[in-house]
Amino acid sequence: GELLFYIATQQQDSGTMSVDDTSAAWGITPATVTAVLWLFKQSEDEICQHYAMKTVENICSQEGEWAAKFAVPVSVIGMPGIIGEQTADGCCRIIQALNRKLS
Repeated sequence: GELLFYIATQQQDSGTMSVDDTSAAWGITPATVTAVLWLFKQSEDEICQHYAMKTVENICSQEGEWAAKFAVPVSVIGMPGIIGEQTADGCCRIIQALNRKLS
């Protein structure tokens, strides 16, 4: 999660490469995004769910193209089971990123 956040912030700060170019350079495939979002399932370990939610929350708080990759309906739908142990701020950041993506 920390590595994904680092990649997202570095790409956004430099502005030199597109998200697709950065993803290719770092080997971040759509399967990587799917794997993180898969951890939102209720059957997953609570600690894994916590870190997956924090990863998505941090990336979405940066906005931009990376937030659009993680701000998908499944990240919002899967959150209520995790949110009891988290703050509502994380949920709000992801929903805001999803709204920007859909606008």
